[in-house]
Amino acid sequence: MTGDYYGNPADEMGNYYIGGLVGYAKGTFTETYASGAVRGIKEDPVYTGCIVGYVNGSLSITNSYYDKTKCDLGADGGENAASISGVVGKTTAEMYNQSTFENWDFVDTWKMMSQSYPFLQIYANSLVNAVVTTESLDGFVYDGLPKTPQVTMVSLFGGILTQGVDYSVNYVNNSESGSANISVCGHYPYGGCKNIPFEIAPLVIEPSIATIENVVYTGYPLTPKVSVNNGENILAITDYTVEYKDNINAGKAMAFVHLKGNYSGSGSQTFTIEKATPVINQMPMASDIPAGQQLGSSELLGGAANVEGVFIWETPQMTPLSENDGYVVAFVPIDTVDYNSVEFVVPLIVRDAASVVVRVNGAVLDSMVVIKGGSYTLPVLPDSIGYSFVGFYNGDLKVGDSGDEIIVNENTVVEAVYEIKTFVVRFVNNDMELQSEELSYGTLPTYKGSEPVKMATAQYTYIFKGWDPAISSVAEPAIYMAVFDSVVNKYEVLFKDYDGSILKDAVQYDYGTSSASIVKPINPTRQETAKYTYTFKRWNPTLADVTGNTVYTAEYDSTIRDYQVVFVNGNEELQSETVAYGEIPTYNGVEPSKPETAQHAYIFKDWAPVITPVTGNVTYTAVYDSIINKYDVMFMDYKGMVLSHSTYAYGTDASQIAKPDNPKRDTTAKYIYTFKGWTPSVTSVTDNATYTAVFDSTLRKYSVSFVSDGSVLETVDVVYGETPKYSGETPTKPSSKSYSYEFAGWSPKLGPVEKDLIYTAVFDSTVITGIADVHFANQGLSVKAVNRNIQISTATIGSAYVIFDMQGRVLRKGRVDSVNFNIVMPIAGNYLVKIGNQLRHISVK
Repeated sequence: MTGDYYGNPADEMGNYYIGGLVGYAKGTFTETYASGAVRGIKEDPVYTGCIVGYVNGSLSITNSYYDKTKCDLGADGGENAASISGVVGKTTAEMYNQSTFENWDFVDTWKMMSQSYPFLQIYANSLVNAVVTTESLDGFVYDGLPKTPQVTMVSLFGGILTQGVDYSVNYVNNSESGSANISVCGHYPYGGCKNIPFEIAPLVIEPSIATIENVVYTGYPLTPKVSVNNGENILAITDYTVEYKDNINAGKAMAFVHLKGNYSGSGSQTFTIEKATPVINQMPMASDIPAGQQLGSSELLGGAANVEGVFIWETPQMTPLSENDGYVVAFVPIDTVDYNSVEFVVPLIVRDAASVVVRVNGAVLDSMVVIKGGSYTLPVLPDSIGYSFVGFYNGDLKVGDSGDEIIVNENTVVEAVYEIKTFVVRFVNNDMELQSEELSYGTLPTYKGSEPVKMATAQYTYIFKGWDPAISSVAEPAIYMAVFDSVVNKYEVLFKDYDGSILKDAVQYDYGTSSASIVKPINPTRQETAKYTYTFKRWNPTLADVTGNTVYTAEYDSTIRDYQVVFVNGNEELQSETVAYGEIPTYNGVEPSKPETAQHAYIFKDWAPVITPVTGNVTYTAVYDSIINKYDVMFMDYKGMVLSHSTYAYGTDASQIAKPDNPKRDTTAKYIYTFKGWTPSVTSVTDNATYTAVFDSTLRKYSVSFVSDGSVLETVDVVYGETPKYSGETPTKPSSKSYSYEFAGWSPKLGPVEKDLIYTAVFDSTVITGIADVHFANQGLSVKAVNRNIQISTATIGSAYVIFDMQGRVLRKGRVDSVNFNIVMPIAGNYLVKIGNQLRHISVK
């Protein structure tokens, strides 16, 4: 692939083989570039590269580039399989610079403009590269009519094009709101199209929404039809969207309209969702009730509806008549927000009644009216705390027990009967029973034995306190345990030093006090000696929880003392270590040294003070002998050649240094030299020194003559490097029959003087023919401009021709293959035409 590019910008997307130029390739790429971003649709595409996605086999990439500002991947798909020459990733700024594209043909193949990537010259006449100026593209609003902003100017590389001749203008999508385009397309010799986008904004209106009819609750979102108007015009459903709110439950709902497409705006309208009426699938049946009972005592059984709810009597507190036509029942839905209640009549039968009264200890426990001959279930009565339930009695006749069902034929009173309970009460000391007896419910127990006792321990002494729990009237079986108060015993703890001296007076502690709670003396110390230091080790015996009187004695560890020994060299510490008492310190480092000064060198001698066995902290300092230094002094000429070389002791005065005789320097074409002195200036000896001869320079002068046709017109002296100026009259040359002459300049061309010179006048010649066209002398050749064509007549077949712009760039070139031919120039301007060895200027209008 040669001479190819993609993008400006290019955003290449895919999900397998994705590259800025090509996704899948092998072979050779040269003079190519990619200017866009590359990315994959999937999160992890297989192969993505700024130039090529996947290399199939081998691929050589030379003189090729990609814009790394836009693409942050490698040149290939991450496999590094391509053979790449040079640095191919460039910034956008570098891609806009022609010098980036090494060895590219910008004469015949490529072209670049300011702030642009390269493009192929075959597109030089393409209007894709044109600059198009239009009327304002702002403020267009949809009104149903096409929008046609006018193109006011089209220029291509500086040339102004004419509408209808060089290009035509068309409009795309310019009637509806949204994105529209002006398409400027070239006419031969131009080609390509330049698209100029502009926007048509939607028309902002305030829509009116017709009244929405009521709907009935269904349990699902309700979306009644909406009619939207713009004034008297009904908008199509494609011109808006509808959004509903609160449109499920009964009550007020809302429809919101949002305009789209050619219109912009919004509006809203309310509508009502009415409650639904439940459907009764099965009517309930009413249970019979005794005469005199309230209506609410009749149960409603077996009813069913299409929604959840309950069946209730409308007037449950009323007493129904024996002869009746039924009573009103209401079905009340659980969801009263979305459903109405439903009322209807249910038949009811009222029968003769008898009463049942149940008493406990004279108080009424329960009473009920039942249908004569009907049944009554006796209540469940558990035993009380102090009494056992025996049964229900009518007088002396036992009627039944808890939960029994009895038949009621007349008014009946029954009484619940109980008998008292007895319980065993015991008194206990630890595991020994002291007393046991059986007492009736409510009796207060009494202990009749001797006061209980408990044996003392090492930790406690015990005193009888009472019984647990506290004695109370009998309500259940009970065990009373003897309870004692405990008094903790106390013991003495004493601390002594290694020599038997008391460190802390004896202190009394409760039995069981933890070792951590014993207040110890602050860790004792023992006076150090010159040889030993002492460290507290422990208490003997080891501290333990308090169980008796105890004496603790301090014990110590002894350690031979260490001292700090330091070896220093001036302010520098060479070695620092700790050395045990009585040992002789040793310096283990490199022999100390002292930096030379400009004046002296130093040799290590010994340590001060003299090294001895350690008895305390000590610092040893290095001691040196000193020797005076000597230095080399050289004198050199301007070329670096040594004129003299001597050795002097530090501090030798500058006046005592022997200097060479004044040196010389040869004259050059530009300068004459005079000895000035030495650099740097000669000073007293403090280091090796080199002095170089310094010279003053004077510019030379040369003789310059101006000559015309063998005659000297003027002679002047000119300083080296200056450009001579001719101050005489302009030279002339007489005309001949065929030519006239005009002074053109001097030969050689005037320039900076470096030697004596002679300048000769040079003249341009013009053929005297009287012909208006441009002719090439001695060839009978004619060149002239007609519109955008350069017409060449009577050309010599086989000769070379070249057309240049005024910057010297080649625009056209080739060989003459016809005596008469035309060359089309797409842009008006000034050009140079060269045929053979003749060069002329021509202007194309």
